[in-house]
Amino acid sequence: VPTTIVLLQDQDPLVRADAIKVLTSTLTRIETFPPSDSKVFPQYILKRVTHLITDPSLVVRVAFSECIPRLAETSNRFLDISHAVRLYEAVGG
Repeated sequence: VPTTIVLLQDQDPLVRADAIKVLTSTLTRIETFPPSDSKVFPQYILKRVTHLITDPSLVVRVAFSECIPRLAETSNRFLDISHAVRLYEAVGG
């Protein structure tokens, strides 16, 4: 993920477009993660992709707009998992 995040800043628009697609695909495949990573979306991922909204390249903006729904679903899933883990731990699990 960190390497892909770096590629979001590449000078080549095709690299940036592919980077957001790869990042989205990678994040959707994550099924488990440590509780310490529960805030990875608001504290890391979203901060690194928001500049793509105003990217000068149309191909990058289109790629980003195609990825937004899956990023939102994945972010919500991360939140649900982290809440479930905290609830489980709170009840002595």
